[in-house]
Amino acid sequence: MTNNELLLEISNMMDVKIGTLHQTVRDEMKEMESSFHGEITGLKSELQSEMAEIKHEMVGMQHEMAGMKADIRALKIQNENDIIPRLQNIESCYVDTSKRFYMELGQMEDLKQDVEVLKKVVAEHSERLQKIS
Repeated sequence: MTNNELLLEISNMMDVKIGTLHQTVRDEMKEMESSFHGEITGLKSELQSEMAEIKHEMVGMQHEMAGMKADIRALKIQNENDIIPRLQNIESCYVDTSKRFYMELGQMEDLKQDVEVLKKVVAEHSERLQKIS
């Protein structure tokens, strides 16, 4: 066998081996593609169900928030119409009363002094009456 024939035979053998390897790699890639496709489809399905669940929860939260907004609005109205006017009335009464007490504080001091004088006079008169009797 000549060198050319030998080289040709080696080339043919290599083509067969490479062809077999090529087919094996191609088959394995198809298997991997099929496996990945199945996994991706499963993940996609899981994500879609989770997204649907999240959407459902968000709808529930929106309803709760709408209820909370209504409650807050009712509380604001109650504060504005009921509580604040009452607090203003209480404040007004307190301020008026404290002003009145402050103004009459001087009169209280005068009354204390008058009572002290009266006590002394009554005590003195009691002593005199006891001496007379």
